[in-house]
Formats: sequence, C-alpha cells, structure tokens
Amino acid sequence: MSFWNNLFKKRAEDWFYCHVPPDQTPNDITIKELQPDVDYLNVFLKKMRVVSVRKGLSKFYGAVHSYCNLYHPSGVNAEFNVVTTASKLMELDAKNIDRVVSMDQRMVGPTAYKGGDFDMEIGLFSIKSADLAKPYLGLLQEASTMAGVSFIGTALPYAGIIKKGVDLITGSQADTILEIGLSKTFATIKTGYYVVMRIDKDKVNQKDIFIDKDSRLVDRNGKAIKDYPYIVIQISGTNEKDDWARIPELQEAYKKLMDDVRKLDFTSSEDSLTVFRRTVLTSNDLNFNDAKRIVKQVQDKVKEILDTTQVAHNTSAELPSLESYNIYA
Repeated sequence: MSFWNNLFKKRAEDWFYCHVPPDQTPNDITIKELQPDVDYLNVFLKKMRVVSVRKGLSKFYGAVHSYCNLYHPSGVNAEFNVVTTASKLMELDAKNIDRVVSMDQRMVGPTAYKGGDFDMEIGLFSIKSADLAKPYLGLLQEASTMAGVSFIGTALPYAGIIKKGVDLITGSQADTILEIGLSKTFATIKTGYYVVMRIDKDKVNQKDIFIDKDSRLVDRNGKAIKDYPYIVIQISGTNEKDDWARIPELQEAYKKLMDDVRKLDFTSSEDSLTVFRRTVLTSNDLNFNDAKRIVKQVQDKVKEILDTTQVAHNTSAELPSLESYNIYA
C-alpha cells in the first residue's frame, strides 16, 4: 500500500489510534457507514499538535502529507496526494515547537464512493533546514493544489510526481522525522472523528479522549491534552456532489454540445448529445443516480431548444451553462 510504509512500521507501531465514539465528539455527531454509489466521501484534517522532541537551535520545516487511495470498479482508482506547509508549520523553532495547529484541510472529496477498500496515510513531518527544503516543499504544495482532491482525472497525472517528491524528503534524509502519522486500510468507511496520538496505546483509555468544538483533544474535564503530538481527522459522507459541473470531461463534452446547438446543426447536436451522455454515465467522479439526473435534464433542455427552434424558425439557440442545472432539486 505505502510508499513510506517502512517509516510507519519503524516509528508508529505502538501509537494510540481510535474512532472516537459520537458522545465524545462535537454536537454528539451521528456515525453511519457510507453506502456504495450513494454517498460521496469527504476527509478533512481538522487539527494537529506538534510537541518539542529535540534540543538545540536548529530550524525545521513542518510538512503534512496525506495519500489516499479509493477503489473504483473501472480499474482506475482515485488517488489523492496533498502536501501542506501552513504558515505555522513552515519554520519550526526547535526550542519553541509546542503548539496546536488548526488545519481544516480537505484531503479528499467530495469523491464518489463505489465500495471496496479505502487506503489512507497521513503524516506530520519535521524536516531539518536545507538550502532547497523550503522551495521544494512549496513546489509540492503547489502541485497538490493543482491536482485537487475531488476529481479523479485531474488528480491522477500529479500522483506520481508528488509521491516521488515526498518519498525523496521523507525516505532519504536522516534529519527527517515522522512526528505522528496514520496508515490504515478501511474495508468499510464509517463517518466521524478519528484520532492518532504518539503515546503507547496501552497507556490511554479511549473513554478519556474527547474532541471539543474546536477539534482539540481534551480530557473528560475539558482540559486540553498537551503532552503528546496528535492528529484529528474527520470523515463524512454526503449524497450530493456540489462541484459536479466542474468535472473537466463533462465541461469539455458540454462545450461541444453548446457549440453545435448554437449553430443549429441538428445532426451534430444529436452526435454531441450522445457523446455527452456517454461521458456523464461513465464518469469516475459521479455516482450513477446523479449521472442519470444530469443526462435527463440536459437531454430535455436540448430537445426543448431544438424543437422550439424548428417550429419558430429561429436563427439562433443557446444552451444554459452547465452550472445552471439543479440536479438535486
């Protein structure tokens, strides 16, 4: 599964990990199991804590990397790589590193869930200063932003590049430390909050771990947990994909359809509609019921415009923007 799995095996084998019970989370959230081809998956890095573990005056760059691999029956799995170097992590002072960092960083989603395994790796690294470390991390973060975390087709071309870059930093430098991390395969996905903390799992009672409204870890008395580094992750599901109209292959196919309808080329319009229908129904980024709703609304609109044009002998016609269709009405 992993391209830095050896690092996890060496440094994470005894760390505490749990799926926090709902009555120990903000607003007593409901936990449910995601349903294939019904739900879209969202994963957020909500909070992290960095604790000073070294002496001296050295500067370190903080970097968070997540790699998520989501099964897809087409054979093209969804792979999402995110590298972030938030301003509070960019340069860590070894003398004063102790802090909680609010991230609320989207790592995945909303992405169509088709069932099967979901692999997730996330790690917080501190990297000792070097001449190229800071710009290199910035470049990886920029690549992550361009790749995105929602559309499979957009993310895939960047996956190998980001993997290689992170592997070079985390796998080949003695001065790179995995502060805290999680490597896990989910056979089924349950919503809620997940915590990984760098403390011997036998020294923690799960019933004593709570998450407050700011996503911080606290004890049952509401006192912040400060002595150990940790990461808080939230997994959620939704049955709507609000950004569906920005799926690149849908936009491309719809633009061709718009052009043909605008030219009143009835034959080409029918051909373009066929291509659009096939593109939508086979999109890796959509659950099938959503795909069918999109196809029906666009087909109805094309028929309405072309029929009206033929009757009224109009010399122009225009399809609305793809974003104007409300498939969840």
